[in-house]
Amino acid sequence: MFGDLEGFVAECADGKIVVIEIYGPEIIGRGYFVGKPIVHYEAPIDRLKLLTVGGKSAIAQLPTPGFPGDLRLNVIERFPDGNQPGILVGITNTFKSLDEAADLAARIMGVQR
Repeated sequence: MFGDLEGFVAECADGKIVVIEIYGPEIIGRGYFVGKPIVHYEAPIDRLKLLTVGGKSAIAQLPTPGFPGDLRLNVIERFPDGNQPGILVGITNTFKSLDEAADLAARIMGVQR
């Protein structure tokens, strides 16, 4: 269905899917979280950028100069609220520009642009 891609799906004991990741040219994922979302970045502060994607909070790790393909973008689609977990959308190791990655994240979230 998706061609030459691999993926990963994690589910709870009750059968609810909590994470979906697709591995292709980049890693694309969408998952639930409780508490504070924790995403580890190892980059100088000048390569981290706070932004909004589809009106939602996001952080990007810009590519290392001379090493395209390591752009990372994480968007908090929803913070946990009551019994509802939060939702985190991530795009990792992409050769896309920041704008292209943000457009992809917005499409994953179902945001009309």
